[in-house]
Amino acid sequence: MLFWAPLMLVLTVASVAGGALLARALGGPDVNLSAADGLFRTAGGAAPFFVSILVSGPLSEEAGWRG
Repeated sequence: MLFWAPLMLVLTVASVAGGALLARALGGPDVNLSAADGLFRTAGGAAPFFVSILVSGPLSEEAGWRG
């Protein structure tokens, strides 16, 4: 049923990483993940971060779509 979900996650990460590498190759700034590190630490680690993103994003909007 959701056999395509892992593929979509990989393609999403690949497109963002590819964009960052292409920007760097064209003279843009280096990729800096210090802001992401601070966000992970504030949320308590990777697992709580992703749970909070899920709860504050798609799950909170689901009620609005369904009425």
